[in-house]
Amino acid sequence: MQYNSDPPVGKADPGVSKGRYDPNLDIAYASKVYEYPEGVGTFQFSKFEEWFIVSTPPEGDVLLTFNPQTKTFHYFTSLLHIAGQRYIGMHHNLPITFQFFPFIRPKVPSNEDLIRYVNLYSSKRREDLERWVMLNRKGINDPFLRCCYEMRILPVNLPTWIGVPISGNDAFREADFEWQLRLLHFLKRKNLSFNKVTSYNLQQFVWGFDHPSAEKTSACKKYIEFLIRNGLKNPSDKTDFSEKGILYIISERFLANEAQN
Repeated sequence: MQYNSDPPVGKADPGVSKGRYDPNLDIAYASKVYEYPEGVGTFQFSKFEEWFIVSTPPEGDVLLTFNPQTKTFHYFTSLLHIAGQRYIGMHHNLPITFQFFPFIRPKVPSNEDLIRYVNLYSSKRREDLERWVMLNRKGINDPFLRCCYEMRILPVNLPTWIGVPISGNDAFREADFEWQLRLLHFLKRKNLSFNKVTSYNLQQFVWGFDHPSAEKTSACKKYIEFLIRNGLKNPSDKTDFSEKGILYIISERFLANEAQN
């Protein structure tokens, strides 16, 4: 495992900035996150743990925890939101005896790691779509399935470009394929081509979700920009977009983080 020794993950706490470490400064409590194996994987955090996720270029979204029983730091870095409280990311353990100040920072994902991100993301997307169809009891009263019905799309055959990990997608608790299809359905009903979409239109759409926010509006704007870049002009268009495109999107996110650092 390789590390950077740049500034600490997140903002320095009072004890950290003075060269002292107090384990109480980090999340230190009985948590299932300590049980996850190291490496690239999928993780589910509690709502409490999500409060401690911070954005730190170049690693992206990071959760740093400390296990007082084993005296080990747990780094969850380069987190990619899937849906709800589920993420794809990299998990590294670091014994306290190897920690120093400023805090050690793990390397960003390698090309091999990014391919695993894509495989996991695509697999979870497929599983969630299949589970949606199998377990949903609302039928077309479900917002997502109603959109599928009205747009004449079978959920299990949803195009790859509907449900992509756009930067800022964690503003939504819903899976990417759900909020993105609902956005396309919204624009189709309003007969809007992508280059005619305004911020007001996106704000109207976001108000249909719990906790509407500027971050949700921004994620929608980025998705529209993604569609235009891939040659789409309106919700009824089609394009040749494969999992290689998802690899590009994820790689672009981390390359952008490195450029900021």
